[in-house]
Amino acid sequence: MARRVAEFMDGRSESIGESRARVLLHQLGYSPQLQVQIVDDRGFVGRVDFDLPDLETVVEFDGKVKYGRYVPEGKSAADVMWEEKRREDRIRATGRQVVRIAWSDLDHPELVDRMLRVAADRARRRNRATFLPSAHPSSRRYTGAHPAQAV
Repeated sequence: MARRVAEFMDGRSESIGESRARVLLHQLGYSPQLQVQIVDDRGFVGRVDFDLPDLETVVEFDGKVKYGRYVPEGKSAADVMWEEKRREDRIRATGRQVVRIAWSDLDHPELVDRMLRVAADRARRRNRATFLPSAHPSSRRYTGAHPAQAV
C-alpha cells in the first residue's frame, strides 16, 4: 500500500484540494495530465489543473480563497473573476470543455463523473459540427445592416 501511495504522489498538485481532486478522478477511472499549458493562436492561455485529452475536457479545482484572500493587490474579486472568465472562453475556443469542481463536489463522486461525461459529450458534439447555419437566410438580401433593417 505504501508503495502505491508513493508511486501516486505528484508534486505538481498545487493544493490539498487539487490532490483530493486527483485522487477522486483516479478513483473514477480517469488518468488526468497535471498542470498542462494551454495555447491558442494568440499564444499562452494558461495552465489548467487537469487535462483529460481523451474527453477534450479540462478540470479546474476552485476554492473560494482564490476570489478572496488571494486576490492580488490592486485587483478586486470582480477583476479576478473577469480574467478567469476570459481565460475560460479562450480554453473553450480550443475545442475543450471546462469542468470546475469545488470542495463540496469532492464528497459527491457521482456528480463529478456526471459533469465530466456531460462535458465530454458536449465536446464531441461541438467538435463534430463543422458548419453553422447562415446568419442571413437566402430569402433575405444581406445589405450589411442589422437583420431587422434588411430589405
